Amino acid sequence: MIKAENLSFSYSDKKIINNLFAEFHTGELCSVIGENGSGKTTLIKLLSRFLTPNNGTIFVDAKTSSSYSQKEYAKLVSVLPQQRPTPFISVYDLVSHGRFAYLGFSRRLSKLDIEKIDEALIITDTMRFADKNIKNLSGGERQRAYIAMLLAQDTKYLLLDEPVAHLDIYHSFEIMELLKKLSASGKGIITVMHDLTSALKYSDKLLLIDKETPILFDSPDALIASKQLEKTFKIHCNCVEFMGKNEYFFTPIH
Repeated sequence: MIKAENLSFSYSDKKIINNLFAEFHTGELCSVIGENGSGKTTLIKLLSRFLTPNNGTIFVDAKTSSSYSQKEYAKLVSVLPQQRPTPFISVYDLVSHGRFAYLGFSRRLSKLDIEKIDEALIITDTMRFADKNIKNLSGGERQRAYIAMLLAQDTKYLLLDEPVAHLDIYHSFEIMELLKKLSASGKGIITVMHDLTSALKYSDKLLLIDKETPILFDSPDALIASKQLEKTFKIHCNCVEFMGKNEYFFTPIH
């Protein structure tokens, strides 16, 4: 479990995260939602140790996140930022980067490393273009390759910032189905989401970061019943059942 207790963070004199309490469990997909500038990406950076909180504590498996060495933490938590350079390398080489925390002094891949890489390529359906250059892939293919790199890292927790940003609707669904599958297999997925429809459709839990108080909801239904979406985004949330599943759409509050 990743646990944030009384977490706060400010840039200069501007408070971004304020007194956040939240728990993120393995086997669950939790989406972090909120208005632009509310601190969603900042939270991912805090949980991944790219930033240090001004106040509060982050626990990972009952130990403070700061007590782990860099290599130990990389074996527990993997992160995919939204903004990243695209290297001029093959998909296989990209995915093999996920094994760096496990490599010895020689930096040579072991049999286990190769098995983990192959497993990640199979799960994400990227084995078929493993020899292609990452720059020559479509947006959806490239995103699956990066998720394969996270899987090769073999961590309990995956942090992803806007994993479906700039993807067409088909590939957005494809990525969210993959993340849902990974959480069902036991991974703890924490993802920043701008797309509220996908966040409600695929998430087990949702963390709404409002300008005033961050609130963790144990289900999409609980979030909708709270009316916090209306308050934060100034929208009506509408839910319809289609083929046995809830689908969501929104209309503005005038």
